Amino acid sequence: MNLEEKFKSNLDRLGIPEGESVLIAVSGGVDSVVLLNLCQKAGLKPMAAHANFKLRDQESEADEAFVKASCQALNVPVFTKTLSLKEQSSDIQGQARKLRYHWFSELMEENIIRFIFTAHHLDDRLETFFINFLRGTGLKGLKSIPEQNFRIYRPLLPYRKAELIAYAKENRIEWRDDASNEKDVYLRNRIRQQMIPVMESLGENAAELASRSLEFLAEADTYFKRAAGKFMAKLESDGFVCEICDADWDSLFDHPPLHKYVFEELGFEASQLEPLENLKTSASGRKVIGKRFTAFRDRGGYVLKINVNQVTDSVFIEDPLGGEMMQPIALSWRKEDAPVEFKVGPSEAWLSAEKTRFPLEIRLWQNGDRFVPFGMKGSKKVSDYLIDAKVSVPEKERTFVLVSGGEICWLIGHRIDDRFKADSTKSEIIHFKIQ
Repeated sequence: MNLEEKFKSNLDRLGIPEGESVLIAVSGGVDSVVLLNLCQKAGLKPMAAHANFKLRDQESEADEAFVKASCQALNVPVFTKTLSLKEQSSDIQGQARKLRYHWFSELMEENIIRFIFTAHHLDDRLETFFINFLRGTGLKGLKSIPEQNFRIYRPLLPYRKAELIAYAKENRIEWRDDASNEKDVYLRNRIRQQMIPVMESLGENAAELASRSLEFLAEADTYFKRAAGKFMAKLESDGFVCEICDADWDSLFDHPPLHKYVFEELGFEASQLEPLENLKTSASGRKVIGKRFTAFRDRGGYVLKINVNQVTDSVFIEDPLGGEMMQPIALSWRKEDAPVEFKVGPSEAWLSAEKTRFPLEIRLWQNGDRFVPFGMKGSKKVSDYLIDAKVSVPEKERTFVLVSGGEICWLIGHRIDDRFKADSTKSEIIHFKIQ
């Protein structure tokens, strides 16, 4: 089976139908131009996106010109954009990745595209494994690059870079090389040049067998994620205060690495696991303060209380297609197509995508805030609504609002604004849910 046949089979396995429009991140390197060609031959409708950060002066300009010319030759629509990085950022790659994917999300929204493809391959996955291994990460890092993450797909992940280069040469596909990939000042490059060749020399098909091991690690990671989800689902919580009994707390630490998954989901660092375990024998009043919750022992059990007093700034939701957040409130959102069936409830909000304007803002409610409670025609002060609903003072202090274009569209955990309500027959609905 040649690469084209294997690629088409992989698309079928991933559930990408023929004729689907896909957005492809194209840098101009051999990986992305081969992906572009394979997608076109597989019967997809590719669109290319090239982000120019101007990090390599004239080389960056030449990359952009090359991508445009290549796409024109293939009759593929191409989008290019110059993105600016903060000069003093300590994480240039992370900042670039965030800007790039934010732009990709905008393109997907504007062009009604469900999938984005990146050209990561097996060599990238192995290199990332060794990087995370040397950093002492857990299963989440050791499983390396996932094949699919929400709407991001990596259909080249099963294939070696040498296979992609051979395909490009055989089909006379041109590409551009990035000279920075050869510099040994970067850890990834040293792993590529020094560690991977040694691994390959240890046995036939070493890379493919290592990839199989990564799949086993991914399966273990999925298992503990599900176990953590089940553990958290049975806890008594209102989204702001969570109580854990002695037996459940002990069970967490008796079954590592389950405790790592649960407390990481709650916003605690790995270095805080030992202090959390020591709460059992600590003096009364001892606390462990995480990014999202403060944990302390209380009346024979444990309490996790959200750090509301530390929430002073607004948090913005920028991706209209969907996502998840843990701070300042655990929330998920997804754009869904009508018709859908939904029930109105305090922990979920079904809003009209047409009426909501991104980015959306999440903040604590303020004096003077008004909204139109669902089912009513006139507006009402949030403070009056909370009084009428007999909401306790502590709960009032941790009540957030979702804001669209300066207007409250959801008093989170209570009621949506009637002006933003979804129509189940409309084509675009955004479903929010408190986790």
